[in-house]
Parts: sequence; structure tokens; C-alpha cells
Amino acid sequence: MTGKLGALVHRLLMEGRRPERGLFKILMLSAPDSPDTLRLERAIPNDKLSLSGKITAFTMGQRYVASEQLKQTKTTADLDGNV
Repeated sequence: MTGKLGALVHRLLMEGRRPERGLFKILMLSAPDSPDTLRLERAIPNDKLSLSGKITAFTMGQRYVASEQLKQTKTTADLDGNV
């Protein structure tokens, strides 16, 4: 295994944190000041409403949004239902 992802997987296996041959999702995040960190040109206003019509958190539970979608969206409603 090579690269940062390979090194991470190797370390997790060696430390016994993950069994070999198991299937896992790994998300590699960058530091806030890293050039690898996605920076948007503008904030994305949250207009997600609960069933009662009140503003509710867009990120309740787990949510994944593709970076290209984040770059193009105008509000959180544009992201609903996307993986």
C-alpha cells in the first residue's frame, strides 16, 4: 500500500483497530489551512424546514455531499436527497 490512504489502512490493521478483509469507509480530511481543503466562494444558507415548518439542521445525522454539488448549490434545499 502506498500513499497516505495506504499508510492509514496499514496502521489501522497493525494496531488491531480494523480486522483484515473487513469492509470499511475511510474519509480523509484535510486541515482547515491545508491547500487540499475545499473553500467555497460563498456561504450556503440553510433553508431546510422540519415537518412543522421551522428551520432545522441540514446536517442532522450523517450526510455526505459531493464537493462539486457544494460548489454549485445556492441553498441547502438544492442538496436534499443527494448523496
